[in-house]
Amino acid sequence: MPAGITSQYGFLYQRYIFIKTVLDNIGMDRFFVYEGKDDIDMLETDRIMSVCVSNDTFVQVKSGTVSKDCWAKVLGNWLLIDDGNASYKVVLENELPFEAAADETVNEVCAYFYKGETQKSTSVANQVYRKFIGGKAGSKEEIRALVAGLMARVSCVVLPLDTVKSEINDTFKRVYCQDIKIFEMAKTCRAERFIDYIHGKIDFALEKKKSFVFRYQDFINIINRLTTEISDHKYTIDTTETRKRKQAEAEKLMANDSIREVRQLKLVNNRSGFVVRELVKELLYKDFRSVYSEPDNTVISNMEDIAHTNFEDVLYSLPEDADALQVFNETVRREIPSPIINDSPIYRNGCYVYLTGAEVDSEKQITWGQENE
Repeated sequence: MPAGITSQYGFLYQRYIFIKTVLDNIGMDRFFVYEGKDDIDMLETDRIMSVCVSNDTFVQVKSGTVSKDCWAKVLGNWLLIDDGNASYKVVLENELPFEAAADETVNEVCAYFYKGETQKSTSVANQVYRKFIGGKAGSKEEIRALVAGLMARVSCVVLPLDTVKSEINDTFKRVYCQDIKIFEMAKTCRAERFIDYIHGKIDFALEKKKSFVFRYQDFINIINRLTTEISDHKYTIDTTETRKRKQAEAEKLMANDSIREVRQLKLVNNRSGFVVRELVKELLYKDFRSVYSEPDNTVISNMEDIAHTNFEDVLYSLPEDADALQVFNETVRREIPSPIINDSPIYRNGCYVYLTGAEVDSEKQITWGQENE
């Protein structure tokens, strides 16, 4: 795997661990930092004056295989920030290929720090050497005791990415979707939107070259927003970011003339910008449809019945020689009322375009114009 992809995967894994850490530990007196002193900082905000006891936890996230030098660097970073009370956690995608607390490992970690004397001043090993070894009277036994003492406050957990994603989804749906009683997919959709929000906030912070700080009130604001946006009775989401992601998918679909929606849209207007724009709307409608099209639900069925009726009314009102553009324009102007979703042009057009698909029941299928055989 190319180094760039490996690196990006590592960052993705770290983000999901951050989200899981938040869900598992959220509380009024805690806030979380992505790329703070460590990969993830979990800090206490309620500090009593003059009391120096720390309940902070620092989390190092490692995908791939961890070498002993990498392990020594992790411990070195912690030694440099340690106040004697904080706890430390390593989240690993794979098991360590060595025993972390073994005497041999501790000895090799200490040797790594002694080698820091000849390394760059910015290296972790050199910083540890200067702070704890160089010019000090401390013996090797004391340095070893320092490392062993730190290790006593270190916990390790192995979590494959698929497990992390599954646990995030399960926790979020169990705790933050209790108001959803009818549509199970609405729970999944809400959980996915939560993850999207966190990704977006991390991206925004990194673009500003800052750590992302996530406080309890930020968390509550997102939960309240999601509860309002997605429920058994309402689906209203900010499509700004979602449309950007759908753009790439729509561009791939546009190049495939075996797709009936694509062929029909090209009859209306064969400019790529138009076709892609309408395919994005269809993809957004499909997302909505996947949430509320469970068995015995009439919401989607009624919407699509109304859409097809609107299409037929347009055909009856236009001259027989009306072209595909006329049929399209007149049809998409017709509203499609729904008790769950607003009648926005995005989902309205998306519904109409969806009904031009080859797999749609022939009684509901829409045709903008006749294709050449």
